[in-house]
Amino acid sequence: RGIISSEDVTLGNDDQGFWVRVPPTYHLTRNLAMQTLEPLIPEDVLEYAPLSTLDDGALLLLLLVHLKGIGSKEWGPYLDSLPDRPGCGWYGDINNIADEEYKHVAQESKRYVSRVASGMAADYGAFLAKEHWPKEWQNSAEKAIEWSLCIVSSRGTAASPEYGGGVIKLVPLVDMFNHSPEHKGFKELTKEDVGIDASHLEGSFAVRIEKDYHPGEEIFVDYNLSDYAPEEWFMSHGFVPKEASHRQEL
Repeated sequence: RGIISSEDVTLGNDDQGFWVRVPPTYHLTRNLAMQTLEPLIPEDVLEYAPLSTLDDGALLLLLLVHLKGIGSKEWGPYLDSLPDRPGCGWYGDINNIADEEYKHVAQESKRYVSRVASGMAADYGAFLAKEHWPKEWQNSAEKAIEWSLCIVSSRGTAASPEYGGGVIKLVPLVDMFNHSPEHKGFKELTKEDVGIDASHLEGSFAVRIEKDYHPGEEIFVDYNLSDYAPEEWFMSHGFVPKEASHRQEL
């Protein structure tokens, strides 16, 4: 993933330019997950495994799996942009990890994810759409959930519960920017940001233009994960940025 400027861009004097501004109607949220998934699950299942008790991340991963299965046209462009092999350190073949400590953490993480995926698949897998799942998942709800968990782990964005009902959501386009601590982070626009005349944009996620850019120059954002340990970066995103690597001998 990554976003590149295709032309010369000059920062305006008002500092109000945006690379992208995604309104809350195109966010994957807790509320959307509940509205989509709850009608699919039989009442007797919801009695012993209520969706309402799941955290935001768990609901989002089930929503992703289901949207992939129905071949959603509305969310198709976003779903198609997601990698088949996401970059979480524990995902896929971990034998090629050179650092033994990281490999051990990845092994532990993989075992934990396998237990989570197995439990969620047992509770909800039979009720999620599967028709358009990739062949690589071999019609396995566990594999689908593992992939989705990695997507949510690496791309989930902290958000205000005022817009979507949860504190984590997936925001298309915004989650395609790569990380650099030398740039600003995502901005969730408030009433004060948008003003009365553009209230429909309240809750949008935006990436501001913060400097001049030239064609071919990559646009970065700060993921604002300064409290993450190196192994947390690696497990969630598949890399350790320079600013985090000094905290631990690699």
